[in-house]
Amino acid sequence: MKADRLAAAMALVALSGPAQALDDPRLHVTGEFGYSGDNVGAKKHGIGGGAEIGYAPTGFWLLKGRLGLAEHQGARATFAQLGVDYRLDVWTYLPWIGLAPTLYDSGALGLDVSLGVDWLLHERWSLGVGAHLHQAFDEAAYPRYLQIGARLGWRWVLFDPFAP
Repeated sequence: MKADRLAAAMALVALSGPAQALDDPRLHVTGEFGYSGDNVGAKKHGIGGGAEIGYAPTGFWLLKGRLGLAEHQGARATFAQLGVDYRLDVWTYLPWIGLAPTLYDSGALGLDVSLGVDWLLHERWSLGVGAHLHQAFDEAAYPRYLQIGARLGWRWVLFDPFAP
């Protein structure tokens, strides 16, 4: 069993391609769209998404702002976030985990714990998938919202959008 896991890990590293770590500070713009679930009362399913802009001072940290929308069978929720992602930016596949305090349109405060993986198509473009678990501090149900979606991202060198 352990040999299978080791072989799978080695195959992933072998197929991953060259390192993508960045020396220059980068700006990131990412859009996300997909499933959204509301877990308070009767569970509701719908669609949701978000747009984020971030600043990556290194290849590992991303400081981000995100605006999101969730639509659940006629009920709409919007939210704004300021947070941080830790990204393992050393392969073509970029796993990340994030934490962001959140302000909901109802005035409630909460926290978003997110994780995902992006596939770097190029130094500037990425495709990926992300999951966000939202918890409003005034709600007992966990998670308050669940969002899972496909991501499209673009990144560039700070003050030089045409640099590779």
